[in-house]
Amino acid sequence: MPTQTRELLKGAVPLLVLAVLASGDGYGYQITARIETLTDGAVVLTDGTLYPALHALEREGLVVGYWEQGASARRRRYYQLTYAGTQSLRAQRLVWSRFAAAVESVLATTD
Repeated sequence: MPTQTRELLKGAVPLLVLAVLASGDGYGYQITARIETLTDGAVVLTDGTLYPALHALEREGLVVGYWEQGASARRRRYYQLTYAGTQSLRAQRLVWSRFAAAVESVLATTD
Protein backbone atom coordinates (compact mmCIF):
# COMPACT_ATOMS: atom_id res chain seq x y z
CA MET A 1 0.00 0.00 0.00
CA PRO A 2 1.48 3.40 -0.95
CA THR A 3 2.50 5.69 1.92
CA GLN A 4 -0.12 8.30 0.94
CA THR A 5 -2.88 5.70 1.10
CA ARG A 6 -1.68 4.47 4.51
CA GLU A 7 -1.73 8.02 5.86
CA LEU A 8 -5.27 8.62 4.57
CA LEU A 9 -6.43 5.31 5.96
CA LYS A 10 -4.95 5.84 9.44
CA GLY A 11 -7.69 8.20 10.57
CA ALA A 12 -10.45 6.28 8.81
CA VAL A 13 -9.85 2.84 10.35
CA PRO A 14 -11.91 3.41 13.53
CA LEU A 15 -14.78 4.79 11.44
CA LEU A 16 -14.65 1.81 9.07
CA VAL A 17 -14.61 -0.65 11.97
CA LEU A 18 -17.57 1.03 13.68
CA ALA A 19 -19.51 1.10 10.40
CA VAL A 20 -18.91 -2.60 9.77
CA LEU A 21 -19.87 -3.53 13.34
CA ALA A 22 -23.10 -1.54 12.96
CA SER A 23 -24.28 -4.33 10.66
CA GLY A 24 -23.49 -7.03 13.21
CA ASP A 25 -20.91 -8.44 15.59
CA GLY A 26 -17.72 -9.81 14.14
CA TYR A 27 -14.28 -11.15 14.92
CA GLY A 28 -11.05 -9.80 13.47
CA TYR A 29 -10.92 -11.73 10.22
CA GLN A 30 -14.63 -11.08 9.54
CA ILE A 31 -14.19 -7.36 10.10
CA THR A 32 -11.22 -7.12 7.72
CA ALA A 33 -12.98 -9.29 5.14
CA ARG A 34 -16.13 -7.13 5.28
CA ILE A 35 -14.10 -3.95 4.85
CA GLU A 36 -12.13 -5.44 1.96
CA THR A 37 -15.32 -6.62 0.26
CA LEU A 38 -17.22 -3.38 0.78
CA THR A 39 -14.31 -1.34 -0.60
CA ASP A 40 -13.75 -3.68 -3.58
CA GLY A 41 -10.28 -4.44 -2.27
CA ALA A 42 -9.22 -0.80 -1.98
CA VAL A 43 -8.83 -1.14 1.80
CA VAL A 44 -7.08 -4.20 3.19
CA LEU A 45 -6.35 -4.02 6.91
CA THR A 46 -3.51 -5.95 8.49
CA ASP A 47 -3.69 -7.34 12.01
CA GLY A 48 -1.23 -4.63 13.01
CA THR A 49 -3.73 -2.00 11.93
CA LEU A 50 -7.01 -3.64 12.95
CA TYR A 51 -6.29 -4.85 16.48
CA PRO A 52 -4.83 -1.62 17.86
CA ALA A 53 -7.91 0.16 16.48
CA LEU A 54 -10.25 -2.41 18.06
CA HIS A 55 -8.45 -2.18 21.41
CA ALA A 56 -8.64 1.63 21.34
CA LEU A 57 -12.36 1.50 20.50
CA GLU A 58 -12.86 -0.95 23.35
CA ARG A 59 -10.98 1.31 25.82
CA GLU A 60 -13.18 4.21 24.69
CA GLY A 61 -16.32 2.15 25.34
CA LEU A 62 -17.39 2.25 21.69
CA VAL A 63 -17.15 -1.52 21.23
CA VAL A 64 -17.21 -4.42 23.64
CA GLY A 65 -15.40 -7.70 23.09
CA TYR A 66 -16.59 -11.14 24.12
CA TRP A 67 -15.33 -14.68 23.59
CA GLU A 68 -17.36 -17.28 21.75
CA GLN A 69 -16.71 -20.85 20.70
CA GLY A 70 -16.59 -21.11 16.91
CA ALA A 71 -17.83 -23.98 14.75
CA SER A 72 -14.24 -25.19 14.41
CA ALA A 73 -14.04 -25.56 18.22
CA ARG A 74 -11.79 -22.51 18.28
CA ARG A 75 -12.56 -19.61 20.61
CA ARG A 76 -12.80 -16.25 18.90
CA ARG A 77 -13.06 -12.76 20.27
CA TYR A 78 -16.07 -11.04 18.79
CA TYR A 79 -16.68 -7.31 18.92
CA GLN A 80 -20.03 -5.59 19.30
CA LEU A 81 -20.96 -1.96 18.89
CA THR A 82 -22.15 -0.31 22.10
CA TYR A 83 -24.75 2.42 22.37
CA ALA A 84 -21.91 4.95 22.71
CA GLY A 85 -20.34 3.40 19.60
CA THR A 86 -23.57 3.88 17.66
CA GLN A 87 -23.72 7.52 18.73
CA SER A 88 -20.06 8.02 17.85
CA LEU A 89 -20.56 6.41 14.44
CA ARG A 90 -23.44 8.77 13.75
CA ALA A 91 -21.32 11.81 14.63
CA GLN A 92 -18.24 10.55 12.76
CA ARG A 93 -20.28 9.86 9.61
CA LEU A 94 -21.41 13.48 9.58
CA VAL A 95 -17.86 14.77 10.08
CA TRP A 96 -16.55 12.43 7.36
CA SER A 97 -19.27 13.45 4.90
CA ARG A 98 -18.53 17.13 5.41
CA PHE A 99 -14.79 16.57 5.12
CA ALA A 100 -15.11 14.45 1.96
CA ALA A 101 -17.41 17.04 0.36
CA ALA A 102 -14.94 19.81 1.20
CA VAL A 103 -12.03 17.87 -0.32
CA GLU A 104 -14.08 17.10 -3.42
CA SER A 105 -14.91 20.81 -3.77
CA VAL A 106 -11.23 21.69 -3.79
CA LEU A 107 -10.32 18.88 -6.17
CA ALA A 108 -13.12 19.84 -8.57
CA THR A 109 -11.77 23.38 -8.88
CA THR A 110 -8.29 22.19 -9.81
CA ASP A 111 -9.25 20.13 -12.89
